[in-house]
Amino acid sequence: MDIETLSPEEEAILDAIIQQRLSNYGDIFELSFSDLQNYLNNTGVSTKYLITPEKQLEIIQKLSRSRIIDMDWIVNAEFIENYRSISCPNYQPKELKEKLYWYNQTEWAYKSVQLDGRISIEKACATNKGKNFIRMTIDDIKKIETHYKRIHRVKLTLNKDRLCLCIKINNQSLQSLQPLKDGKTPFKILKYAFDNRNRTITRKELSKEANIDIGNRYLRTQVFKDNSTVQALIPKFLDITTDTITFNTKPVKLNLSELNTLKAGLNI
Repeated sequence: MDIETLSPEEEAILDAIIQQRLSNYGDIFELSFSDLQNYLNNTGVSTKYLITPEKQLEIIQKLSRSRIIDMDWIVNAEFIENYRSISCPNYQPKELKEKLYWYNQTEWAYKSVQLDGRISIEKACATNKGKNFIRMTIDDIKKIETHYKRIHRVKLTLNKDRLCLCIKINNQSLQSLQPLKDGKTPFKILKYAFDNRNRTITRKELSKEANIDIGNRYLRTQVFKDNSTVQALIPKFLDITTDTITFNTKPVKLNLSELNTLKAGLNI
């Protein structure tokens, strides 16, 4: 499975699918869209993220295309062609060699639903019309939790004595990052932003309240342009724009991909 960042809606759908898997005895099970929607409704997720049944299906198909979930279903190509002909009179139906086929051509679906060919695909389609099957092992669940879920807690702080930014990852000790130069404008700005953490500081405030002269330079693209550490911390920990800066000391949750990207950017 490729590592990628999931939206909160996608995470919620994954949680619901995992719950269905844990309620089944085997790795292969039929996905119940109604049970999935009930789970989202009961947990308040459907209202929070406005996940309708249509949105639910869209997300599930995306998770399948991304191979985050291993799903398969029987496609009735002839039905699709006939539907297109009805919808568009000018459409010319294709001559089909295979009228019925497994969409993802998975071996496990063929073996499980068609009993390794002992049941014809025509009979399997008639029996399982409109059904979607998922294979999810316990190891798959562990991979999903480790790779895709935002379970890694990261916190940023500033050590004014050692003149460096520091991060804490999960339960590890604080890690010091690239040293800053005392008396230089970047350190002065970060120190003031840290002292006024978790709120937006404007260029005007830096000039009037902190007596930091930035001139006409843009904060992100000029003042901090050459600081790779600061750039790697944008925007989750340091929200820096042309004229504002926010030093976020609240813990941020990252998935494995985001954490690895952060570590690479910080050279840790």
